[in-house]
Amino acid sequence: MNTATVLIRAHAAAWALLLPHLFSWRVMCCVVLAVGALRMLSEISRRKTLICLVTRAPEGTVVVQGSGWGGPGMWVHVGNRPAQEPVGQEHP
Repeated sequence: MNTATVLIRAHAAAWALLLPHLFSWRVMCCVVLAVGALRMLSEISRRKTLICLVTRAPEGTVVVQGSGWGGPGMWVHVGNRPAQEPVGQEHP
């Protein structure tokens, strides 16, 4: 571990102890609620995109959606017959 990493971790710990004293609990609650709302909106957007892709995709299509802020990655096979997975990508 280098010196920069140690200093960054020490400063992060100091800020974590100092933040509750700098901001009121109302501000901290607003920040937590804002982050939660952004994650929820991100997941709603991901689901709408996935539904749009799957409803318009031809049978046998594999839709791959990577993981992100909204949630985990997923693979969706469209249609009844088994589809071929894309070359070079592993199933999550």
